[in-house]
Amino acid sequence: MSGNNKIPPVIKAVGLTSFFINTSTLIIFSFFAIYLKDVLHINLSKLVFLDGAVESISYLMKVFSGYLSDLICNRKILFLAGSVLLLIAKPLEATCTKFVPLFLAKAMERLGNGLQSTPRDAIVCDWSTKENKNICFGFRQSMASLGSLVGALSASALFYYFQDFQKVFWCSCIPAVISVFIVIFFVKNKIQTNTNQVIDNTSDNKKSNKIKLKDIKNLSKEYWILLSVAGLYNVAKITDSMSLIYVTYVWKLNLYLVPLFFAIFHIGASVAAYSAGVIANKLKRIETIFIAGIVIFITADILFIFCENNLFITILAMFCLGAYSGIANSTFPAQISGLVPDNLRGTGLGIYNLACALSLLCGGTLLGFIAEKSQIKASFYTSACIAGMALIFLILYRRLKHNN
Repeated sequence: MSGNNKIPPVIKAVGLTSFFINTSTLIIFSFFAIYLKDVLHINLSKLVFLDGAVESISYLMKVFSGYLSDLICNRKILFLAGSVLLLIAKPLEATCTKFVPLFLAKAMERLGNGLQSTPRDAIVCDWSTKENKNICFGFRQSMASLGSLVGALSASALFYYFQDFQKVFWCSCIPAVISVFIVIFFVKNKIQTNTNQVIDNTSDNKKSNKIKLKDIKNLSKEYWILLSVAGLYNVAKITDSMSLIYVTYVWKLNLYLVPLFFAIFHIGASVAAYSAGVIANKLKRIETIFIAGIVIFITADILFIFCENNLFITILAMFCLGAYSGIANSTFPAQISGLVPDNLRGTGLGIYNLACALSLLCGGTLLGFIAEKSQIKASFYTSACIAGMALIFLILYRRLKHNN
């Protein structure tokens, strides 16, 4: 790797933190949907709605944390606070056996995830350069996906050994503790400018960093177009829980085998995230990566429709869904963050996350209702159609941009 593309130690620490956070999260999440459906007897439409609701909570918190990270000029403290909140939520999830307390514990976890997410991405952007930005974002997302893979495999092994949901959930506390220690000792704010002058943290300078509504007008037209595309394809997004429930009941899986399909998902995400970052770094037309991601997502929808009685197609569908997730979660934040001024970076990412929150809530409600009233296959058809609209919009934007 060339000097310009070298990943800074702080970003490596952020990537490692993401690895352990996702390992912890997936140990629980691998069984969360099955636990709600089979143990707590929650119907599919409510399950998918709640899945979208808690994820929306996470995205909404990202809006607040992005604004606050710009305001206080201290991204690490928010990154740490979110990681601690994630840690506190783990024993609550392990001990709650009723739906409402479990939902509240899950909401707390998503709050923690949202609180740490935008400052985390802003730290990556702060420590990266124009030359290696996509590689750094791809590395972080790849480490997160690798952590999810390890978490899914760990969940499978733990349930095979314990045969008990609560005992498995308790094991998620271990990687969560490790993630907090990494943030404390190895993650740092970038406190110097490109001219090696220490940033003035006086009260007068902090006042200049306060975000005003009129500042949002400084966000570019390209930013708002990409935001619209992201919103549209998030409406189309089939939740991981719905995909897993569909696969579980199509193949009548033993419970300890369920996380293995999440493992396939995250293999695809890990491979695609870093690869997309490297490729995007070499492309002049970054929209090509976005187009490829949406095409892969539509392919996953189609494969799910025809996956019954064919294990290879099922595995390929989960892999494609993961690959799409890896591409979207690495290249979109990288591109979005590069389209906003430095003093609005956290806010720009926050607005992006707000659009994602509203889109996921709308999409989860719509696709869950369709799955409950008709069948899950109908949700995949609907998802593919909406994603197709996002694809057409992105292709038209790409042509207009490069014809001007």
